[in-house]
Amino acid sequence: MDVKKLREFTVEAGRPDSLNREKLIILKENGITRISINPQTMNQETLDLIGRRHTVEDVIEKFYLSREVGFNNINMDIIIGLPGEKEEHIKRTMEKILLLMPDSITIHTMAVKRASLLNERMFKGDKDLASRMYDIATDYVKSIGMHPYYMYRQKNMVSPLRMWGIALGVRNAYTIFK
Repeated sequence: MDVKKLREFTVEAGRPDSLNREKLIILKENGITRISINPQTMNQETLDLIGRRHTVEDVIEKFYLSREVGFNNINMDIIIGLPGEKEEHIKRTMEKILLLMPDSITIHTMAVKRASLLNERMFKGDKDLASRMYDIATDYVKSIGMHPYYMYRQKNMVSPLRMWGIALGVRNAYTIFK
């Protein structure tokens, strides 16, 4: 496959603790044009609670390292409805992420997987709180001119909200809003 003919070639780079300069260079050299870095939240206490091995500082470091390597299309994923988070947590997350100015942000709603520890503990989340947090997150991205370009749903979400990909001026093959 000749990746040079593709408009976009995305890799889910994933957790910041799984990235390093060498991996980013390999991705760039092999035609990857967009990566997604997934902080989930920019609140260290939540990252610790949910068992993530990366820190907020790792997110920031890997974002700038990705820019340094040459990625000019970086997405960041956040999750609404994580255990223990409230409105002030999503505000802090959005403020820290917007300072980085990613090219797109995916707003996920917490989904509890069948085999997860959260499911074993019967975590259900607060649908009303998740909805308020979602509104806060979308207000932040709209305030800097980002617009939705795709959406999807998955099973076992904390709230009935959709997951949105939101970007700065993106118009591409999978844009659903004009």
